[in-house]
Amino acid sequence: MKFSTLFATFSAAASQDVRGIKPPGRLEKTQNNFKLWLSQNIVDQAAVQRWSDRVDKMAANMLSAYGRANCGFYDSSLTNGGPDPNPDLRPNGKPRKTFERKRREVEDEDLRFDETNPLKGLTQITKQFRVWSERHINECGGQRRFNHIARRMDKFVSKLGTRWENQA
Repeated sequence: MKFSTLFATFSAAASQDVRGIKPPGRLEKTQNNFKLWLSQNIVDQAAVQRWSDRVDKMAANMLSAYGRANCGFYDSSLTNGGPDPNPDLRPNGKPRKTFERKRREVEDEDLRFDETNPLKGLTQITKQFRVWSERHINECGGQRRFNHIARRMDKFVSKLGTRWENQA
Protein backbone atom coordinates (compact mmCIF):
# COMPACT_ATOMS: atom_id res chain seq x y z
CA MET A 1 0.00 0.00 0.00
CA LYS A 2 2.76 2.43 0.90
CA PHE A 3 4.64 1.60 -2.30
CA SER A 4 1.65 2.51 -4.49
CA THR A 5 1.23 5.84 -2.66
CA LEU A 6 4.93 6.58 -3.09
CA PHE A 7 4.80 5.64 -6.79
CA ALA A 8 1.74 7.86 -7.38
CA THR A 9 3.48 10.79 -5.68
CA PHE A 10 6.62 10.44 -7.81
CA SER A 11 4.71 9.97 -11.06
CA ALA A 12 2.62 13.09 -10.38
CA ALA A 13 5.74 15.09 -9.54
CA ALA A 14 7.50 13.93 -12.71
CA SER A 15 4.67 15.18 -14.90
CA GLN A 16 4.98 18.75 -13.63
CA ASP A 17 7.54 21.51 -13.89
CA VAL A 18 9.92 22.25 -11.03
CA ARG A 19 7.46 24.67 -9.42
CA GLY A 20 4.38 22.64 -10.35
CA ILE A 21 3.43 24.74 -13.39
CA LYS A 22 3.90 23.49 -16.95
CA PRO A 23 4.75 25.97 -19.75
CA PRO A 24 1.13 26.75 -20.78
CA GLY A 25 0.30 27.50 -17.14
CA ARG A 26 3.36 29.75 -16.81
CA LEU A 27 2.30 31.65 -19.92
CA GLU A 28 -1.24 32.06 -18.59
CA LYS A 29 0.06 33.31 -15.23
CA THR A 30 2.30 35.85 -16.98
CA GLN A 31 -0.62 36.95 -19.15
CA ASN A 32 -2.79 37.43 -16.04
CA ASN A 33 -0.01 39.42 -14.36
CA PHE A 34 0.17 41.71 -17.41
CA LYS A 35 -3.60 42.31 -17.29
CA LEU A 36 -3.41 42.96 -13.54
CA TRP A 37 -0.64 45.50 -14.13
CA LEU A 38 -2.77 47.21 -16.78
CA SER A 39 -5.82 47.43 -14.53
CA GLN A 40 -3.75 48.81 -11.64
CA ASN A 41 -1.69 51.37 -13.56
CA ILE A 42 -3.54 52.56 -16.67
CA VAL A 43 -6.52 54.87 -16.13
CA ASP A 44 -8.06 54.83 -19.63
CA GLN A 45 -10.29 51.73 -19.75
CA ALA A 46 -10.36 51.69 -23.56
CA ALA A 47 -6.56 51.50 -23.59
CA VAL A 48 -6.63 48.73 -20.96
CA GLN A 49 -9.01 46.74 -23.17
CA ARG A 50 -6.88 47.26 -26.29
CA TRP A 51 -3.71 46.18 -24.53
CA SER A 52 -5.49 43.19 -22.94
CA ASP A 53 -6.70 42.07 -26.36
CA ARG A 54 -3.20 42.51 -27.76
CA VAL A 55 -1.66 40.40 -25.01
CA ASP A 56 -4.37 37.73 -25.40
CA LYS A 57 -3.63 37.43 -29.11
CA MET A 58 0.15 37.33 -28.55
CA ALA A 59 -0.18 34.65 -25.84
CA ALA A 60 -2.47 32.58 -28.07
CA ASN A 61 0.10 32.78 -30.87
CA MET A 62 2.90 31.80 -28.47
CA LEU A 63 0.87 28.85 -27.21
CA SER A 64 0.09 27.82 -30.77
CA ALA A 65 3.80 27.91 -31.61
CA TYR A 66 4.54 25.85 -28.50
CA GLY A 67 2.04 23.25 -29.70
CA ARG A 68 3.70 22.80 -33.10
CA ALA A 69 5.92 19.74 -33.36
CA ASN A 70 8.97 21.57 -34.69
CA CYS A 71 8.74 24.64 -32.42
CA GLY A 72 7.82 23.75 -28.85
CA PHE A 73 10.48 22.65 -26.39
CA TYR A 74 9.94 21.23 -22.94
CA ASP A 75 12.19 18.80 -21.10
CA SER A 76 11.05 17.92 -17.59
CA SER A 77 14.58 16.89 -16.62
CA LEU A 78 15.84 20.48 -17.12
CA THR A 79 15.26 23.28 -14.63
CA ASN A 80 12.03 25.07 -15.63
CA GLY A 81 11.79 22.83 -18.71
CA GLY A 82 14.35 24.68 -20.81
CA PRO A 83 16.14 26.32 -22.54
CA ASP A 84 17.40 23.78 -25.03
CA PRO A 85 20.92 22.69 -23.97
CA ASN A 86 21.91 22.14 -27.62
CA PRO A 87 20.55 25.14 -29.53
CA ASP A 88 22.88 24.45 -32.45
CA LEU A 89 21.25 21.08 -33.17
CA ARG A 90 17.82 20.44 -34.62
CA PRO A 91 15.53 17.96 -32.86
CA ASN A 92 16.59 15.30 -35.39
CA GLY A 93 20.28 15.84 -34.50
CA LYS A 94 21.35 17.69 -37.65
CA PRO A 95 23.20 20.99 -37.15
CA ARG A 96 21.39 24.30 -37.56
CA LYS A 97 22.69 27.27 -39.50
CA THR A 98 24.71 29.46 -37.17
CA PHE A 99 23.95 33.12 -36.64
CA GLU A 100 25.97 35.93 -35.14
CA ARG A 101 23.54 36.52 -32.30
CA LYS A 102 24.73 34.83 -29.13
CA ARG A 103 22.29 33.10 -26.89
CA ARG A 104 21.76 34.86 -23.59
CA GLU A 105 21.99 32.95 -20.37
CA VAL A 106 18.59 33.08 -18.75
CA GLU A 107 18.32 33.14 -15.01
CA ASP A 108 15.34 31.75 -13.19
CA GLU A 109 12.43 34.14 -12.97
CA ASP A 110 9.64 34.41 -10.51
CA LEU A 111 6.02 34.60 -11.63
CA ARG A 112 5.40 37.66 -9.46
CA PHE A 113 6.03 41.32 -10.09
CA ASP A 114 6.66 44.46 -8.05
CA GLU A 115 3.27 46.10 -7.56
CA THR A 116 4.71 49.11 -5.70
CA ASN A 117 6.95 50.31 -8.55
CA PRO A 118 4.94 50.25 -11.81
CA LEU A 119 7.86 50.55 -14.24
CA LYS A 120 9.85 47.85 -12.49
CA GLY A 121 6.76 45.61 -12.41
CA LEU A 122 6.15 46.11 -16.14
CA THR A 123 9.77 45.28 -16.87
CA GLN A 124 9.55 42.11 -14.77
CA ILE A 125 6.38 40.95 -16.55
CA THR A 126 7.77 41.56 -20.02
CA LYS A 127 10.93 39.72 -18.97
CA GLN A 128 8.76 36.74 -18.05
CA PHE A 129 7.36 36.70 -21.62
CA ARG A 130 10.91 36.92 -23.02
CA VAL A 131 12.18 34.10 -20.85
CA TRP A 132 9.20 31.90 -21.71
CA SER A 133 9.81 32.40 -25.42
CA GLU A 134 13.54 31.67 -25.06
CA ARG A 135 12.84 28.50 -23.13
CA HIS A 136 9.88 27.04 -24.93
CA ILE A 137 9.56 28.37 -28.50
CA ASN A 138 13.18 29.08 -29.37
CA GLU A 139 13.08 26.08 -31.70
CA CYS A 140 10.93 28.13 -34.13
CA GLY A 141 13.14 29.54 -36.86
CA GLY A 142 11.78 33.08 -36.78
CA GLN A 143 11.91 33.32 -33.00
CA ARG A 144 15.43 31.92 -32.88
CA ARG A 145 16.78 34.19 -35.62
CA PHE A 146 14.88 37.43 -35.09
CA ASN A 147 13.88 37.25 -31.41
CA HIS A 148 10.35 38.50 -32.11
CA ILE A 149 9.00 38.31 -28.56
CA ALA A 150 11.94 40.13 -26.96
CA ARG A 151 11.68 42.93 -29.51
CA ARG A 152 7.92 43.18 -28.97
CA MET A 153 8.41 43.33 -25.20
CA ASP A 154 10.86 46.21 -25.59
CA LYS A 155 8.16 48.08 -27.51
CA PHE A 156 5.56 47.26 -24.85
CA VAL A 157 7.77 48.67 -22.10
CA SER A 158 8.49 51.80 -24.12
CA LYS A 159 4.86 52.50 -25.04
CA LEU A 160 3.22 51.55 -21.75
CA GLY A 161 5.94 53.19 -19.67
CA THR A 162 5.44 56.44 -21.57
CA ARG A 163 1.65 56.17 -21.21
CA TRP A 164 1.96 55.56 -17.46
CA GLU A 165 4.34 58.51 -16.98
CA ASN A 166 2.16 60.89 -19.02
CA GLN A 167 -1.04 60.08 -17.12
CA ALA A 168 0.47 60.72 -13.69
